[in-house]
Amino acid sequence: MEKFRVSSLLLLVLLTAAAAIAEEAQEATLELPSLGKLKGSTLETRLAADTGEIMGERVRRVRGGTGLSPEFRRQSVRGLSSLEHLHDQGFMSTGDSLLPGNLGLKDQVEALRWLRLNIASFGGDPGSVTITGYSAGAWSVSLHMVSPMSRGLFHRAIAASGSAIFQELLPTNQTHLARKQAEILGCPTDTVGNMLVCLNTKTAEDFANSVGQFFEWHHNPIIQWMPVVEPEVRGVERFMPAQPIDLIRQGKFKKVPFITGITKDEFGAKIVQMIEEAKAGNDSMFRDLNEDWERLAPINFLYERGTNLSSEISYQLKEQYLDGNNVSIDNSQGLANLYADGVIGFSVHRLVNLLAEHSDQPVYYYEFTFQGPYSHVYWNDTKKPYGVTHHDDLLYLFRVSFFPEFEKDSPEMRTVERMTAIWANFAKTGEPIPLEGSGVELFANVTWEPYRLDDQRYLEIGEELSMQTRLNAERMDIWDKLFPMGPAASNVEDDVDAEEACSAGDAAAAAAAANKIPIEMSYSCEICGRDGFDDAEMRSHMALHHLKGAANCPFCDLGEISPAEMLLHVNSAHLDYLTPRAWSSQTDGSSSSENPPRSSIPSISKIQKMIEWAWAQGFDIQGAEQLGGKLVNTRKWIGATEVVTLLSSLRINEINKLDDKLL
Repeated sequence: MEKFRVSSLLLLVLLTAAAAIAEEAQEATLELPSLGKLKGSTLETRLAADTGEIMGERVRRVRGGTGLSPEFRRQSVRGLSSLEHLHDQGFMSTGDSLLPGNLGLKDQVEALRWLRLNIASFGGDPGSVTITGYSAGAWSVSLHMVSPMSRGLFHRAIAASGSAIFQELLPTNQTHLARKQAEILGCPTDTVGNMLVCLNTKTAEDFANSVGQFFEWHHNPIIQWMPVVEPEVRGVERFMPAQPIDLIRQGKFKKVPFITGITKDEFGAKIVQMIEEAKAGNDSMFRDLNEDWERLAPINFLYERGTNLSSEISYQLKEQYLDGNNVSIDNSQGLANLYADGVIGFSVHRLVNLLAEHSDQPVYYYEFTFQGPYSHVYWNDTKKPYGVTHHDDLLYLFRVSFFPEFEKDSPEMRTVERMTAIWANFAKTGEPIPLEGSGVELFANVTWEPYRLDDQRYLEIGEELSMQTRLNAERMDIWDKLFPMGPAASNVEDDVDAEEACSAGDAAAAAAAANKIPIEMSYSCEICGRDGFDDAEMRSHMALHHLKGAANCPFCDLGEISPAEMLLHVNSAHLDYLTPRAWSSQTDGSSSSENPPRSSIPSISKIQKMIEWAWAQGFDIQGAEQLGGKLVNTRKWIGATEVVTLLSSLRINEINKLDDKLL
């Protein structure tokens, strides 16, 4: 049978996404496009597979977690579904070696690396990977384009309704939010180490139930935890070594075909509650804004606070969007536009213009204006949609279970056919509109021109398709003036250790260059000279012999810290992202495709077996009921920090016996 190699599509939608895999073709074996999602859970990571129906086609779905997994409409795709840390556990950062940050984004990198090494086994093409994300997932996509950790892992990108090029530069830490989280959960904040040790004992439910306490005014700010520019920590890969805006302006990013866009109203629907309550006689939200605009505007529209500059920005935004008047029902559309632009619109506008200037690959820009009968926000009195809000375009890409089906010949189904054709054709070819085959008739007389700085053309996706010029131009001019980019930083370091090592199809060589391919390797302890360890044994050896009671890190000049801080430091800096620089006798950090370091991921199961063996032998394990008991009695996965904490607290009388077994 003839074999066709198509593409792999990895979806980084953090809020709503889907995974679907076409099972087989009748006349040929097809290597089909792949659609996957990354979604977060702090408790465990798992994959499950089942079969189902998508628009009459038999499919296998691969999905993660227990949340909603809407189905990708009408397209047969190969898929990956994975989980990553979200919210505080994905973005908490203290800006130091204890918690450099961006854990959720690094989880995504591991999923991309897994996809490159394994997607061919599921009929996908590792040489043709498209990443796509919505909202927070779009931030992820834009950051993967500039991250050195993501080099060589994808070949096209779609970022819908989101961008990580914000009004402000990315922070270098979020210690203030970490301390707030600790206070909410009853943890000490006297030292970072004590705070993190305590937070590590809390459950995912504890964190999830505290989310509402981070809002400062009626579910604002919409964005709380942010990606960070990470410090340099020995042995730890940095996902974001510099400001994304500087990396783009110096050309240090992945130049790939790119689609991005927004919905017509985005977060403008925030005004619905204000209007509904005002009509019912409660105008407190309007009153708050009018009485405290200077304080609330930066919270709601995401820029710096408490400075002379922020006061001027707040004044100018009120002048431009509200004609300097107080907010009321009569001028609430201006406030809606301000929410739409401040939360989503301007960041996407800035990213589009940066890429159009600095990339040699096409950038396709769109506005989704199609108003269907269903939406995520309705008016209470009329039961009609407010507008085309954030997430409404996803109704035409994914089948979402709590929305009714569209009629076969309706305008809604025609929009479904157009949207899914654009996404699928782009994943296959890098061109958004199919030029031949099925679906061509949906795009008659339409050519989607790439966005250029001189004409700023974009595609309006309404009941019909049409090319337009300068999306929300007057409003974007306001933001460009209020938030100028300033001079680019010079000589930005992007942490690239080597050029992309191979063609897109040679995954093994590319992985070796990134020091990440999981091949067996023997490690030596730099402290005592014992050798012959795999990475799990190396962790155990270090925890048992060189960390217990340690006051100074044996690998870097961290200074004297408490045992709890030492444990967290070594786990984050020298264990989770295992490299020869951290463990082996190759102190120069060199590696080769014949002898690369082993991935840290398989070591978790090996460490579990070691703990189970020690438990069965009757060794006294401090905290066993909380950690070891949970592991042995339920066989449930526990985190790497818990594992190392447990190993380092072993109180063993027969140390030689355990050494013989472990080493």
